[in-house]
Amino acid sequence: MRVMHDNSEVARVRAAVFDTNADRFISQHEFKELMELMVTREPRVQGTSFDDFVKSADANKDGKVSIEECAQWIDRVLKLK
Repeated sequence: MRVMHDNSEVARVRAAVFDTNADRFISQHEFKELMELMVTREPRVQGTSFDDFVKSADANKDGKVSIEECAQWIDRVLKLK
């Protein structure tokens, strides 16, 4: 039940769903699918490029976006509403 009441946990679950190759990172292809969902929830993200996503979400600056970093990005974006 914790997942239903913790927005950051919901964001983590959402991010993991898009990691279709299970490498624990969001690739450009996976990002496109993520954005299809995100635009329906938060239209302001429309037009966000993969490079912009990486710059915004890549907290440890390794050039990749992990599931955890993606979850934090989703959580931030949805809190902007």
